[in-house]
Amino acid sequence: MLSLASVKAQDFDGHWVGDLTVNVNGAESKFPFEMYIHTDGKGGCSGETTLFLNIDGKEYHALSSFYGTYNKGDDLEFIEYEIVESESPESADFYWCEKTGELYIKGDTLTGDVTGKSPKGDCLPAKAFLKLKTDSE
Repeated sequence: MLSLASVKAQDFDGHWVGDLTVNVNGAESKFPFEMYIHTDGKGGCSGETTLFLNIDGKEYHALSSFYGTYNKGDDLEFIEYEIVESESPESADFYWCEKTGELYIKGDTLTGDVTGKSPKGDCLPAKAFLKLKTDSE
């Protein structure tokens, strides 16, 4: 018998919370990352992502809009198309990346690869790990 939780877990719709892990010169750095995903029931999706960055105890973030597609109930591809709001370090050399990714769902977990571009060029590739946030969390 399937519970309502297990049925919901195979659906991309919802608030997903986790991180993006980037490898820089052999050292891993994790950045908190969230996705709000809305599917249309026809293979299309849209939503928002938020990436958080902490530098010297100050938190910065970028909220971006995305669109994408999903298929077979286990694969979602997304493309950010607009940074809606952001707080950035005052460094003139800092740019947020507009990300693209391919994520796979298994239960209440999304994992996959994320790449991006900024005005300065390609961003470091990242690994995404996200869990579906439940109403009790």
